[in-house]
Amino acid sequence: MASRSYIWFRRITKLALLVLVLTGVWAGVYASSKGLTKKWRGMVQEEFARHGITLSLRRLTLDPFHGLVAKDVKLYDRDNDEYLIASIDRLELDVSLIALARDELFLNHLEVSDAEVTIPLTENGKKPRTEDEKLVISNFNGRIHLDERRIKIDQTQGTILGVDFLINIELLHRDSNDDGLPDIAMRHADDEDKSEQPPEDELTWNASLVVAVDQLRAVAGILREMEFVTTPAKLNIKGSAELDALESADVTLDFSAPMVHWRGRNFTKVIANAHYKEGVLDMRRYSFADDGGTLDGELEFVRDTKRLRFAVRSETRALNWLTAILPELADSGIELTDSPLIELAGELDMNQPMSLYNVPGKLEGLLASGALSYRGVPFDYVSLQFAAEGKQTFFKEIKARHETGLIEGDFLRSDGEFRAKAVVSAHPEELGCFAFGAPDVVSFLERFGCDDASQIAAQLYGEGRFDDTRSWILRGDGSFDNITFNGIAVRKGSTSWEMRDHKHSMGTTRVEFKDGGAVVAKSIVHDPAKGLTTVNSLKGTAYPETVLSLVAPETGSILSSYRFSSPPDVKFNGDIAEDLGRANNFHATISSSGSMTFPFCGSDLPVDEPNIQLAMLGNVLHLPAFSGTLMNGSIKGELTTDFGGELTGVSGKVQVRNVDFAPLVEMYRDTSTVTNSTDEGQITGHIDFTYNAGDTNSLQGKGVAAILNGNIFSLPLFGPLSPLIEAVLPKAGVGYSVAKEATCNFVIHDGIVETNDFEALTPAFAMKLKGTVNCATKNVDLNARLNARGVAQVATVLFSYIFEFKGTGPIDQPKWESLHFRGN
Repeated sequence: MASRSYIWFRRITKLALLVLVLTGVWAGVYASSKGLTKKWRGMVQEEFARHGITLSLRRLTLDPFHGLVAKDVKLYDRDNDEYLIASIDRLELDVSLIALARDELFLNHLEVSDAEVTIPLTENGKKPRTEDEKLVISNFNGRIHLDERRIKIDQTQGTILGVDFLINIELLHRDSNDDGLPDIAMRHADDEDKSEQPPEDELTWNASLVVAVDQLRAVAGILREMEFVTTPAKLNIKGSAELDALESADVTLDFSAPMVHWRGRNFTKVIANAHYKEGVLDMRRYSFADDGGTLDGELEFVRDTKRLRFAVRSETRALNWLTAILPELADSGIELTDSPLIELAGELDMNQPMSLYNVPGKLEGLLASGALSYRGVPFDYVSLQFAAEGKQTFFKEIKARHETGLIEGDFLRSDGEFRAKAVVSAHPEELGCFAFGAPDVVSFLERFGCDDASQIAAQLYGEGRFDDTRSWILRGDGSFDNITFNGIAVRKGSTSWEMRDHKHSMGTTRVEFKDGGAVVAKSIVHDPAKGLTTVNSLKGTAYPETVLSLVAPETGSILSSYRFSSPPDVKFNGDIAEDLGRANNFHATISSSGSMTFPFCGSDLPVDEPNIQLAMLGNVLHLPAFSGTLMNGSIKGELTTDFGGELTGVSGKVQVRNVDFAPLVEMYRDTSTVTNSTDEGQITGHIDFTYNAGDTNSLQGKGVAAILNGNIFSLPLFGPLSPLIEAVLPKAGVGYSVAKEATCNFVIHDGIVETNDFEALTPAFAMKLKGTVNCATKNVDLNARLNARGVAQVATVLFSYIFEFKGTGPIDQPKWESLHFRGN
């Protein structure tokens, strides 16, 4: 019996064990595939709630190798179960059954293996909809220890936006009651009943999250722009924090990256070491290098006061990458060729906005650079020291070396006002880059033209409101060499200058011109708004067109027809407009011991020892008196030119006395039509005239002319008549008889000169002429009547004859023909 009983017991035992094994296998398979019961999930959620975390999970399974595994886990703000903190695809839970039996904290630690964690970066923890609204941690591995007082993240690592990180940190519970655990209002994401939010002063955890997410969002924005070229960046984080006061954490961060490509720039050896404690970020060192050099610095940021203290030394191409951070620097006009040395230190209040014109704190430093360009002007070397506080900025010991010279100075800007001084010994064009865009200064400097030999030496001062050019007062004095101003070549000069209320005033100004001559002006005032320059007591020796064009090129061009053999003596006073406008009101005197020429009837008349009185009022240029010596005689007159109409109106009076007939005829002679002439005698006369320039038909006038002892047949007009007379009186030899006297009165109507009483007396005959000359077509229609006299009369058998001739055609080659002759 005993043996049978034993056998039966053994069979019963084996059957029970089989049932238990089968039951365990079934339970394991079910737990692994279907998940544990809702009660178990609730227990896990409650356990997390004890640590201040609201959790939801899709499944809780039992893995034969990894134990209890939670899948599709979501962590929420304990005070707002709609505020998603993070999503984890799986968590391995190390459960203490003994603690569970005692109703104690039963999670020893959490294991994370190759997990993916998603942290939303949206406002109020809403579900992210785009990649930019979430932060994904891949290859997340590590262990998280749990106990009643802390959550310890130990040797946890992963990759986030190209950065491999390692975290060792403790998150401590804040003791708030006697049982050693914080008061926790447990929440479940899938509960339909939402308890009321705690008072605002208890939402410290939520406030900490908002701060943390804002910072993560800013960091993520920068990291997304970075490309870690060779190997991933390394980030090591260690420290501790209270769960309800993340902002008061004590954390050390070490970051390094061999190479970073960011916003078109390559940075190497990127290092940052920082310590954050109780709201103070102490970046003990940050450094990197680019193709220009290295940058090293340190900073401290106090979260509560938003105070930033820093110091930095850079030999990198700092401006290039700073432009990527501060786009307004792109408009600074600075382009670097070499890497500048920059040393900068200061303290800033980050509660206030910062700009180039308002620094909320203090800054000081220095800059020294090799080759650079400022607003298109190249410099070999630039150095300066600077300091800024609030709306006050000070640049001192500025040195800008150009291949043509050096610019030195200081600049102070305070609450919108500025003061500046500079010593310049350089090419004048280099000054244009310091006009700060002021239109009046720019337009003034644009009047200068330079070549390689140009130079300026000056001391300059300025003050006023920086954003109001009308308030600017700029002063200076100096000298200049080998420049052009308004197109006029200047060998050298000197002046004192002031710009006030948009007007440029120059004191005693001396100018020596390259084309000869030099002048001195007591003062010159230029008003760009009116386009007007006032000249006071300018005198010297210079070409009048040159002097006038120096201040008003268009107005100066009106004197271009008066050409002098050498610079005459000039005096100018009055208002000179940039164009031929009504603002002109100036007068001048011009005299010379040399000669000048001016156009008259198609030729340039040479006048020796000219003396001209000149005045211009509005559009009207008036020469009330001009005089000089013309071909051993004299010339004088007055001339008025009105530039106000569509056509330039000209009127005047000219009188000549005893002008040598020979050189005057030579000016208008066609030598192919005249031979054996004796051009002796003098001409005297006067003419009054008016006409519109460019319209010969508009010529009106009258005059008187007289020739004494002159061969009128040497003129192209009468030259072809000589052979005809010689043919009629072949033996008298009178064809080329010299006129002892020739006079006429003439009038001009609509460009046609008409005379009815031209009379010339020679020893052989008396010639009377009447007819017209068309100034527009240069054609003549003349009738000439000759009476024989003296020897010619005797040769014609004691009779006096009248010969008539007709002349038509071009004035320089008319066709003369004999009409008839009859006795008296």
